[in-house]
Amino acid sequence: MKPARIVVLGYEYFAKKIVSGLRLKGVEARFLSRRFSLGDLLFLFRADLIYCIGGRVSDWKLRIFQISGKKIVMHWVGTDVEKFAREKPGTFTARCRHLTEDEQLREELSQNGMRAEVCPIAAIEVPENPPRFPAGKFAVLAYVPETREEFYGRRIIEALAETFSDIVFHICANTGKNWRKRPNVKFFGWVKNMSEQIRASHILIRPTRHDGVSFMVLEALAHGRYVIWSRPFPSCFLATESEEFYEYVAHLFRRWKKGEMEINEAGRQYVKETFEPGRVYDGLIETLLEERNDRG
Repeated sequence: MKPARIVVLGYEYFAKKIVSGLRLKGVEARFLSRRFSLGDLLFLFRADLIYCIGGRVSDWKLRIFQISGKKIVMHWVGTDVEKFAREKPGTFTARCRHLTEDEQLREELSQNGMRAEVCPIAAIEVPENPPRFPAGKFAVLAYVPETREEFYGRRIIEALAETFSDIVFHICANTGKNWRKRPNVKFFGWVKNMSEQIRASHILIRPTRHDGVSFMVLEALAHGRYVIWSRPFPSCFLATESEEFYEYVAHLFRRWKKGEMEINEAGRQYVKETFEPGRVYDGLIETLLEERNDRG
């Protein structure tokens, strides 16, 4: 059988990662941005299927792909699920095959009338030797993009920074231009290498209103860091209210000051067993090739 040809659309950060992984497994995969080159159009014409990461491809594009006879697989990964619950675009449910990251998102889609299958796409390398906790002050890492500060829990993070003046807070994807200046809050803007930020921190907090299976959370767990998250997830502390975030930060800070905070080995093992890249890409390819073979 000839190698599968797969066009990948959607969230660029995830799509490019997955294209690289698929290519390592012998799949002819190409990410198509909003601007198509002639080579992109030729590849699209010859492709076996269209693989969309995130339910954000516009209806008119889907109609064109469907009219042309292309098989379409949609992979729902987080806030796009929340958007679907509000808008319920009919075209998405008509002729596409739907995948999602875990059982929680699958159930959420099911409650809104969509049948989806669970297929992980987060492929995470777990360092053989976990990095030690950094020297110096206790550091908390958070991701708060400037375009969606409230969605990512700005108020909770600001309250924590005000309460814990002897803890330093590292804020990624934000320049801090709209924040009150505090000596214990550092802003790093857009971060290309999140691993460096994770290594420089002791814990990650993620007080999002809605979430998928966060790559950042998985990377933090893979590095042996502790995570306080508003979404239930193995080896993470679950906090849905500001008071719970406060309690868990205080708890971990006390353990660190006493010298009792060990590497989060349970989190490392969970990521290694569930999100090892070879296993993730093998499962994804098997699912996508089923679509090609079933409808070919």
